[in-house]
Amino acid sequence: NHNDENKSRRQLNAFFDVDRAANAHEGRSLKAERANQKLSKKQVKAFNEQRRAKKEQKRRDFLMS
Repeated sequence: NHNDENKSRRQLNAFFDVDRAANAHEGRSLKAERANQKLSKKQVKAFNEQRRAKKEQKRRDFLMS
């Protein structure tokens, strides 16, 4: 009865309802939920542009140093 899983469950139950939190997503993992949320083309384009700008800024900073 004193294995790691039971110990972590006891400790977590001291702060919040572990079972309710686990069942709040109908058993799906957070990764599965995120995979369900598809980004719009506009969001993807903005994200890629932001990433490109960040890379370019890093290159400039490197050259200036």
